Amino acid sequence: MGPAQAPMWLFSSYCRTMRALGSPLPKEELTLFWQSLVTRLTDPSRFFHNLKHVQDVLTAIDTLAESTRHPEHVRAAAWYHGARMSSNIESIYKGFGGEDPIGSADYCAIELSAMGIDLATIAEVCDLIRPLVRHSSSEGDIDAQVLSDADLWILSAEPQKFKEYRDQVRLEYAHLPIGDYIRARLDILGSLLKRKRIFVSPLTTSWESNARENLQAEIERLATELEKLESEGKLDFIPASADPELAAILMGHPVGDTPVSSQIPKSSEATASVASQGARIPSSDIEAPSAAVTSAEDARSESEDPEEKHRNRDPYADASSADLASSMEACEDLLDTLATTKASRPPSVPGAKNQLQ
Repeated sequence: MGPAQAPMWLFSSYCRTMRALGSPLPKEELTLFWQSLVTRLTDPSRFFHNLKHVQDVLTAIDTLAESTRHPEHVRAAAWYHGARMSSNIESIYKGFGGEDPIGSADYCAIELSAMGIDLATIAEVCDLIRPLVRHSSSEGDIDAQVLSDADLWILSAEPQKFKEYRDQVRLEYAHLPIGDYIRARLDILGSLLKRKRIFVSPLTTSWESNARENLQAEIERLATELEKLESEGKLDFIPASADPELAAILMGHPVGDTPVSSQIPKSSEATASVASQGARIPSSDIEAPSAAVTSAEDARSESEDPEEKHRNRDPYADASSADLASSMEACEDLLDTLATTKASRPPSVPGAKNQLQ
């Protein structure tokens, strides 16, 4: 869904908020800012932190609005709190993955300034966004508390809705090695569960018990999954998208880099070499040519002249067993190099806490 497909009432809500902040721009000119923001929020790599998430945060803010001092400031912060986000693997390993509240606040300041909103108001809105880095607003800042609680509202959702959330977040990090992803999630969820209160604003007491039940169940599920993968020796070879349900959703949605394991040719020689390094590739993954393909190749072979045949011939058809052994040895050396490179990578994602939310 892009700007053209977004509900018109949502655009009207955006315009009301910007005008409440003091923007003198007519609706036609605010359209440009709306389109720019919604284009970011509807990027195909955003499975959870998207326009629907912003809509849910705004709904939660409406529920908590009675306790806020400046509700329109909180709504404006909600619109822009996830404007900048990165789930590419380089950002994750540097600790900058996920929604970027600092970068989003900077982007918000530029946009609100261009709308003609005064600097003092812009500073107040951006000061609400920045504490989302750790969801730890100061006790006296009720507006920041409401924004943080609204952003975490999904933790208190009914179980099926919570499952949708956890699956969508996992899709955003499907390119990460599954071990890194699970360990990072366990760190994040565990730290939230250890808090005296997950939600801190006055009207959220009814959310607390549901959130704790969801977090405890998810921690137990992830711990069981991690233990199973460790016992099967699969952590080094399976990306986070290996979950069958998630893989089905991922079809047609390229996310991040292609895992090295998926680039290995599906030949019996490659399978044997990878297996010797500890990987497990099911025999069903080894593709055999179909009869139709074989017949087509035979027909083409008969119609080709000798010179064309020579150019298209299998370069290994006449190779000796010594030549093939040498090639196999080269493949094994390459896999050793890949294994060494992976071993040098940190065992978990540094700085991942508070990033995979």
